[in-house]
Amino acid sequence: MLNVKEMNVSELSTQLLSDMIIVDIRQKLHFLQESIPHSVHIDDTNFENFIYETDLDRPIVVVCYHGISSKHVATLFLDRGFETVYSLAGGYEAWKKNSNNKVV
Repeated sequence: MLNVKEMNVSELSTQLLSDMIIVDIRQKLHFLQESIPHSVHIDDTNFENFIYETDLDRPIVVVCYHGISSKHVATLFLDRGFETVYSLAGGYEAWKKNSNNKVV
């Protein structure tokens, strides 16, 4: 596994309106109930389309529940040629615990 960089919640908060793509890999039901603003849901059904349709130079941060599974998926993005990929440290739960962050 490649050495995946981590981004913390406060760093992500400052990047929300940037060119960065926030990829949420949690179960779709949980994503639909609440998610980080401007995030997109990716799973096995749309992963290949996302890869095909997304510029490889756009930065990506992968979000899971606790920041563990996202490291593996971040590696998949790196293996597919994406240049800048992060895993959100602590995952969605860390985002949600930060009272300054919004959920949608």
